[in-house]
Amino acid sequence: MGRPCKYGTIAIVVLIFVQILTGLLGTYVTSQSPLEAYMTIDHWAQGLFIFKPDSWIHLLDTSLIHKIHILLGFLIVIVFPFTKLMHMVATPLQYLFRPNKVINNGSL
Repeated sequence: MGRPCKYGTIAIVVLIFVQILTGLLGTYVTSQSPLEAYMTIDHWAQGLFIFKPDSWIHLLDTSLIHKIHILLGFLIVIVFPFTKLMHMVATPLQYLFRPNKVINNGSL
């Protein structure tokens, strides 16, 4: 088995950091915008959740920072399974329920 790719781990951490940064900038942009601008993103998210095929129309008038934030979110979801961070969610549950194994009982 080869050595895990260090660059993939660095890339996903950078993506997460940029995602947080764009989220904070998007929050600021949303706070300075009218409520209708926020509701268009809300309608897009609802349409995405209920598999409404034309929900992308709601994103046409949103700010660029929101579009970058959404794109980075999808990119992180796509790239995440191929990084070492996948070990956070891939827990070996069979170890919790198996009987104890005796490795060395003292006899030769």
